[in-house]
Parts: sequence; structure tokens; C-alpha cells
Amino acid sequence: MAQSTLSRKLRGDRSWEINELYALAEILEVGIFDLIPNERKPRPGNNPGGASLPLPRLDSNQQPFD
Repeated sequence: MAQSTLSRKLRGDRSWEINELYALAEILEVGIFDLIPNERKPRPGNNPGGASLPLPRLDSNQQPFD
């Protein structure tokens, strides 16, 4: 795999083929499922309940939190 192709895949610009994931897992000595994100994990910006925290309006006078 060319370096530019790998770079695009790591950035998410190109998708991974299943055989590439198996090869990468073998090189890194991890299971293939360690390379695939688990959708049930909370994402940054979300609380454990899954509801997003409110964001300030862009036109508001934003102040640092005390």
C-alpha cells in the first residue's frame, strides 16, 4: 500500500477493505475488532446517557466558565 493511500485511509478519506483490516490487525498484533469502533461507546461531547450537552449560540457573548 502506498504511503499516500495509507494516509488517506487513516484520515478517513478512503474506506478500509476487510483484507486490509485483517493485515493491519496482524501487524499490530491486535484483534480485528480492536480496529473497529464500537458504536455503543459514548462519543466525545456526549454524556453517558447519550444526550448531547447544549452548546452556546454562536452569536452569544461567550464567557469562560467559573
